[in-house]
Amino acid sequence: MNDKIAAHFSKPLVTKYRYERLRHCDKCGSFTSLRGPVCSSCKRSGTLKPLARIGAGKARFRTAVEALLLTAAAISAVYLSPNAVQRTATALLGAGLLVGYGLLLRRYSGIFAPYRLHRLLVEKSPQIADGLDADEKAAEADYEADRYRECYEKLREVGVFVLEDRIRYNKIICLGRFVLRKDMDLELESVVPRKYSKLFVHYMWEVSKVNRTLIREKSLDYALRFRSDIEKLSYGTELLTNVASAALRSKTNLSACEYLIGDYAIALPRDRFIRLCGMLSNARWEYPNLTARVAQIAESRYAHDPEVQALIR
Repeated sequence: MNDKIAAHFSKPLVTKYRYERLRHCDKCGSFTSLRGPVCSSCKRSGTLKPLARIGAGKARFRTAVEALLLTAAAISAVYLSPNAVQRTATALLGAGLLVGYGLLLRRYSGIFAPYRLHRLLVEKSPQIADGLDADEKAAEADYEADRYRECYEKLREVGVFVLEDRIRYNKIICLGRFVLRKDMDLELESVVPRKYSKLFVHYMWEVSKVNRTLIREKSLDYALRFRSDIEKLSYGTELLTNVASAALRSKTNLSACEYLIGDYAIALPRDRFIRLCGMLSNARWEYPNLTARVAQIAESRYAHDPEVQALIR
């Protein structure tokens, strides 16, 4: 595509739990995963609250109601007692009950808010799904208006919750509109589809040219599963060479990627080939075929390179 544009994406939101990314609109009652002050459903501004705050509020309200009911029950029991002795005993029992309740609250207060939040998520799951659908429609409107960065950033938020290839493909379509750079917050692992997709493979190739460190477990597995299809593409050899290079980031990848690395080792840059030689120097008996292939390449291509020769001996 010749009309690619330069773009700077906002930093991805990092949260410990996914639900922390959701917000609730006080006006229309909808939920959204999008950032910004405007509700994607009712278009009002300043009405969105974090879902975690709602869970904490419900926990505080429930606690206040329970404490009030216990207090009312204790006062009623004292008032209805027929004599002073029973009133005194009832008052002591009521005070003990309230103290015990307070101690229980102090001990288990940390689980009340998460419990209420879990109940809220279960009860409101249809409304949350509707909110995510509205977020996706807002992204589609941005794409139709040629606001590709805004569209992608919305899909990036929706994609945290909607784990479907439809969202992955739409994100890749948006990313195909941009000039990719190493300093961009690019996705790869999170957009790996379940089936073979030339659209994804082309995007993976583009990413492999600017930032091979993004090629990790899911991407490696995808390249291995669909290697025969990738090799038929005009850029397949370059992509698989970059994948083999990325696999050398960790020795644990040697077992799964042994044959891929062996077949594309001859095309590896010198620094990556040296790394491969170093990884095999203490594990030759584990990978005899790969070691033999590397030695053959070293003799034919790096015969006069003392650093390489020292590693294969």
